[in-house]
Amino acid sequence: MRILLLFLMACGNTENKSSDPSSDPSEVTSELSNNLNEDPSCDGYDGIDIPGGTSYFVGSYTISGSDVSGEERWVILSNDTWEAMDDGGDCEVVWSMIGSTQDPTNCSACDFGVSVAANIDLSRTTCPEGLYTDDRQFQVSYSILRSESGDSTWFFNTSGEQFGVGSWSDTSMDFVTEGDCVFF
Repeated sequence: MRILLLFLMACGNTENKSSDPSSDPSEVTSELSNNLNEDPSCDGYDGIDIPGGTSYFVGSYTISGSDVSGEERWVILSNDTWEAMDDGGDCEVVWSMIGSTQDPTNCSACDFGVSVAANIDLSRTTCPEGLYTDDRQFQVSYSILRSESGDSTWFFNTSGEQFGVGSWSDTSMDFVTEGDCVFF
């Protein structure tokens, strides 16, 4: 799944949702998740209906000194074929994230980086277990570029590849990726 996660993440767009320093990461990711749209091209492949949907990754973090905490969600908006299956329907995988700030890597223009460990939150995860079995826990590092206007651009530390955009304030930041098709 980590490989799938890396493959699926791409640029996205979001409104400035974290301008309130007291923003709860789960409330912010819920707000961002509400603004996602289903992509009709994710109904199938080559004219064949295949179970799947439109996939997004959404994250929200709070910063306190060098400590970073928050959550990330893999949101899947199901296509009609997956919706009709017993285990189908819109769902999400939720991870609690905890870590620290660090120097950015592979992004000379970035302001700082974060290194975080993810632990799945089974009480809030609604996707079938087979989608996340190998990704209950993982570690990842990001580099973040912040603009004066409150926008943020997110990059993977290891590759320097941009994967999402969002917003930031002194104590919080978020991101969302563009939607991508996934099939099961």
